[in-house]
Amino acid sequence: FIPNKEDVKNIVEDETYVPPPSLNPINKATKEETITVSGIALPGLSVAIYLNGQKIDEVQANETGEFEVEIKLSEGDNIIKAKGISGQNESEFSDSVTVGYKKEGPKLEIEQPKEGETIKEPSQYDVKGKTDPDTTVTVNDFQAIISGDKFSYILTLVNGENNIIIVATDAAGNKTEKSVKFNYSP
Repeated sequence: FIPNKEDVKNIVEDETYVPPPSLNPINKATKEETITVSGIALPGLSVAIYLNGQKIDEVQANETGEFEVEIKLSEGDNIIKAKGISGQNESEFSDSVTVGYKKEGPKLEIEQPKEGETIKEPSQYDVKGKTDPDTTVTVNDFQAIISGDKFSYILTLVNGENNIIIVATDAAGNKTEKSVKFNYSP
């Protein structure tokens, strides 16, 4: 919310009206426990910051109306809102922004191939496994196909030892990596 002439006129006419601040967009997911949240309010206005319904901080907007605050997140989804405060009067809540905090890498189970296995045929082998939803998976740096919590990738095998590296990356940027060595002997 950026106040316009009509807002300023309403404030002058109604001394109890406090316009809500506006929070800037943030990433939907992060692996960082502490993030910076910023926004815009009336210049000099006190801004109360709420995390998951609890007031956690109060900052003052600078002369251009900008403000920012460091917030320590909880594991999972975090809903952040703000209110403008002028004397005894408070604004409505700002629109909320939600950020998911995840500190652990995604689940990664490799169903096939198995470590040390010898594969006889075919040379086009389906690498399969499971991971968390909303995760990308690569096999030797090539993107696998994801369906729900399952992934697959068709790999062309070479005679002898084959090494594959499978990496699962979640929306927060956390990674889980596994490697498998197996043999192809047609």
